[in-house]
Amino acid sequence: MNAPNTESIVSTLMALEAKRQQATIDLDYATLDTILSEDLIFINGKGRKLNREDHYAFLRDTVRTNAIERDPPEIRVYGEAALMHGDITYHFTEMESGAKKSLTVRLSQVWKRTPGGWRQALYHVTRITYR
Repeated sequence: MNAPNTESIVSTLMALEAKRQQATIDLDYATLDTILSEDLIFINGKGRKLNREDHYAFLRDTVRTNAIERDPPEIRVYGEAALMHGDITYHFTEMESGAKKSLTVRLSQVWKRTPGGWRQALYHVTRITYR
């Protein structure tokens, strides 16, 4: 049985995820700094491991996110950590070519509770080859 505060944690994480998505679109690094852990591990769709600063550089220099659509994620709370998992579609513009593209991926995120609140510690993308 889930702990009594699980529902509250899930609501908090959903709000933070919505905030992360909007900050990604807005290139709002100050907001992202409050959501993404300093020791973030980001595994992109090509399997490349990025830290938080590398992720910011990718958002700034490689793609410009125009919109994000997310299926309702599955969230499991494990005390001071939580797993968020589900499909998400990014609509973006490639900075070099100007091409507008969309990509749907399976996304796993690990959140950790810190003294400053919940922070995302892992963001792992897997390309979906079939649905």
